[in-house]
Amino acid sequence: MTEKLLIDTNIILYVVHGDVSWKQVVRQYADATGYISVMTFMELVIGARSAEEHARLEEILELVHIVPLDAPIAHRACVFMNGKGRSLRSPHLADAIIAATAGELGIPLLTNNPKDFRRFHGVKVISA
Repeated sequence: MTEKLLIDTNIILYVVHGDVSWKQVVRQYADATGYISVMTFMELVIGARSAEEHARLEEILELVHIVPLDAPIAHRACVFMNGKGRSLRSPHLADAIIAATAGELGIPLLTNNPKDFRRFHGVKVISA
């Protein structure tokens, strides 16, 4: 069983929106210590559309540890971006920061978008 887990934005959104298809996945990792990247935190807060959604989000955020962006995470994200700037084939900066956070912590990333993270070497991705 995984003891620590970085949780991607999409998983938190499924929980916030009450997506019942994800209840089993959430139960499977209920004993793990949950972490989110500060990038996930920002995506969630910016994307919340209603007072009700903000309230549910606040309840969930109390259950996870928010990992700040520090120099080692930023450096790894830059390496992941490969210095190529933006192109149709380059990763999104947000995904690079989330992957770099998992990589620096040495913990797996739980996501429903494993294809977005396959290009980031050294990051263990768990998909449900």
